[in-house]
Amino acid sequence: MTSARLDEIQRRVADGMRSYMSLEGAERTVAAKEVAEALVDAREIIRTREGEPDYRGRSNAYRTFVTEALDQAGVPRGDRPSLQSNLRYHVSPVLRQRHPNIAEEIGINPDSFAERARRRADRDGHIVSLFSGGSELDEVDDVLLVANLARLAVSRVSGVPRASTVDRLLVQDAYANLEQAVGKARDRIG
Repeated sequence: MTSARLDEIQRRVADGMRSYMSLEGAERTVAAKEVAEALVDAREIIRTREGEPDYRGRSNAYRTFVTEALDQAGVPRGDRPSLQSNLRYHVSPVLRQRHPNIAEEIGINPDSFAERARRRADRDGHIVSLFSGGSELDEVDDVLLVANLARLAVSRVSGVPRASTVDRLLVQDAYANLEQAVGKARDRIG
């Protein structure tokens, strides 16, 4: 029964992958979501070494299942990483929806992708605002973030071999100003 059920799911996965590869836009997204549903069906049946459903999709049996589906669908090897990444994106919400009690346990963030994207955009906007001027910074987290990000950025500078003499002087002047600003900030911190 399980083997026949997995064969039927694998056909659905392969058919969906084939459709995904031939479609574009919203139709492609629909195909990806259908494949994701079938992949979660397979994860519920395939077992880990411990005898638990392979919700993470990490067992050899599950990986073989996916590889065989990719082969059946005729997905070129060069297209597989992109397709598999897209499918993982769609599998996570299906797992969260079907198994909310174990989603966090297996490392799937309970937030939606949209919520995480919004938080990431908020964080990125905050970082840009720290470096774009404005009021003085006096929150410890902000002061540390500025120092660490500036240090990381400056540590990546390896020189300017193609710069003209004038440009080199401008860069040296900019770094002298940076050094002076860091010294003043350190003095204000005490």
